[in-house]
Amino acid sequence: MNRFTCTRLLQKAYLSTSATSSKQSILPAKTIKTILNQADVDVSVRGWVRSVRKQKQVSFATVNDGSTLKGIQAILTTEDAERLSTGACVELKGSLISSPGKEQNKELKVETVKILGECDNTYPLQKKRHSTEFLRSIGHLRMRGNTGSAVLRVRNAASDGLRDFFRDQEFMLTNTPILTSHDCEGGGEVFQVSPIDVKDPSEFFKKPVYLTVSGQLHAEIAASAVSRVYTFGPVFRAEESLTSRHLAEFWMLEAEMAFIDSLAPLLEFTEASVQQTTQHVLNHCSEDLAFFNQWVDKTL
Repeated sequence: MNRFTCTRLLQKAYLSTSATSSKQSILPAKTIKTILNQADVDVSVRGWVRSVRKQKQVSFATVNDGSTLKGIQAILTTEDAERLSTGACVELKGSLISSPGKEQNKELKVETVKILGECDNTYPLQKKRHSTEFLRSIGHLRMRGNTGSAVLRVRNAASDGLRDFFRDQEFMLTNTPILTSHDCEGGGEVFQVSPIDVKDPSEFFKKPVYLTVSGQLHAEIAASAVSRVYTFGPVFRAEESLTSRHLAEFWMLEAEMAFIDSLAPLLEFTEASVQQTTQHVLNHCSEDLAFFNQWVDKTL
């Protein structure tokens, strides 16, 4: 297949998918969140086993792919359940049926089980609450827990809400440098960057270079060209304090706009950005926020 043919096929695929709803996934595999909102049909579920309950006549397994908090409950034979272990990656095919239980509206009646990735007995995450300290000690797995995955979903929804708001207000996203020679905050609380394998670091950049503390200077320059811009990305502060109120790295949103004649529209704009973003998170992550309210912070 030559480059021209490949390009035409990609264009044809794009045009055919553009004719459908923009919210419809073009990927063949559906997430558990999408599957749970379907009617009672034959489905294929892929995810990681959270728990297995083996009984004499029938067994149950909870499988989650991270798209939702609780995952999906699967009903399977005890023989098939013997093949499953907590943490294993599986593909379950069967029928989506109404559940008589109170914990879920739908459950999967399994017909076939395929092990995509086995998991040994040393897998540390079990069906119980783990402390934050313990989860930090297994950084490569902590996102599989309820707290870690819920944080990812809420952060994703908040980012989407912010971008939606600024797009609706005709702002342009500008990506500012992470490595910069500027300290736009002027406080000197910067991380200086130098290569490890260079004998004389000054020969690499030719001048002092830091991790950015703010994208403000670059955003101001961009706003003087295209009127409305915002930046949203990581910034770094080398503050001499190791407390819960000081962060060495965090994500910051900064907006710059031209042609503002008074403070009133700016205040209204700022308030609206917080309101719309918060509403977006409430609309898309109510289950995760309820989880945080119960187990993390009851003031939510």
